[in-house]
Amino acid sequence: EARSVVADAEEDLLCLLLLCRHGDRTPKQKAKAKIRMPSEYAAGWLSGWLAGADALVKEATQGPQSFDLRTPDQLMRLHDAARQLQAAGHNLGTFADALASFDQLGTLGEACHAKLGHDGQVINVAIKWGGELTATGIQTSEDFGAVFRHKMCDDIDVGSVRHDMKVYSSREPRCLQTAAAFLKGFLRLNITALPPIIAALVRREESGLLDAGNGGKNYTGK
Repeated sequence: EARSVVADAEEDLLCLLLLCRHGDRTPKQKAKAKIRMPSEYAAGWLSGWLAGADALVKEATQGPQSFDLRTPDQLMRLHDAARQLQAAGHNLGTFADALASFDQLGTLGEACHAKLGHDGQVINVAIKWGGELTATGIQTSEDFGAVFRHKMCDDIDVGSVRHDMKVYSSREPRCLQTAAAFLKGFLRLNITALPPIIAALVRREESGLLDAGNGGKNYTGK
């Protein structure tokens, strides 16, 4: 009888773990520029202004080698500064072509981010955009969530376990959108837009990722 109780306990469902890749996405694009400022102080001043209040105290005092510009305010400052520098005669390389493609960088949301650094008087800036889910990618991710609920959790009220779920994603827009679309189908959410789902249910802490933020290198070949 004791063995029977143990056997029944071992058959209880304690956890479901799902690991999936992002859905179909748009092409990613990139542009770079090297801008020589009048002095090292000017390069540092402009870099600090671009980072703005979004820079942490530790980053401001220790001076990192590079800094990611991701918020709308940061990207709009970068846009305005690039326009001003271009008008002053600075060669912005492929970055100039990128500026001609959109009016304001800050309006592109999480699909756009830039990396900024400076070496002496030279500011190095690289901007990336694109890589969002296509309409097909969103729909297939949502369908996958619905099918997963039906196949694996048909006897479970998924609404009752919503607060027990842990959903992790990298910061990449395609991954965040895939997670949100999956949840929309899995939880039968009556929400059209994905950003509210991302904000409410998707975690972006590196501690929740298998590679702990190391770009998958720890798990290559395993």
